[in-house]
Amino acid sequence: MDQEIMVFNPKSLEEIEPKKLKHDLLKVNFNTLCSQYGLNSALIGPAKENLDVVVSENPDFPYFMVKYGGDKDRPLFVYERQLESQKGKSICDGITGGSNSKEVNMHHSKTNFLVEIKLGQKQLSDMGLLLAYEISRWAAVKGRGIVLGLDGNWYRLNQHGAFLPLE
Repeated sequence: MDQEIMVFNPKSLEEIEPKKLKHDLLKVNFNTLCSQYGLNSALIGPAKENLDVVVSENPDFPYFMVKYGGDKDRPLFVYERQLESQKGKSICDGITGGSNSKEVNMHHSKTNFLVEIKLGQKQLSDMGLLLAYEISRWAAVKGRGIVLGLDGNWYRLNQHGAFLPLE
């Protein structure tokens, strides 16, 4: 069963520059993040060597995907939906409707775009997890949003881009 990290943004990600996003992803400290997420650091080299960002030109397909494994490995799929769409509104309302956080509810009222980063079961224990969180960080910075992590907790980013839990 797929899992997803969601970013609730007031601003659209707009045009994705694959080379720039790839460059940004390669700059992260993989060793530190592997330790933080409990991932095998031996997976870093192959993930970096195979990293590629592919942007869709067809709106019926994912907004973009991030390949980081071999040809037979599943990439990360990233979607952005405007919340005027029925699906986007129902997802957002269903997730934030029960929140007791003033900050989450305030941010929800300004949210216009939902970014979903889909992970398969295997990706929860490989570099997919690390890359998914880095994509969510990038999306939250670009769209000025907040993140709903895999752990069910809400996060904002501080001025240094670190995830801080919301109360």
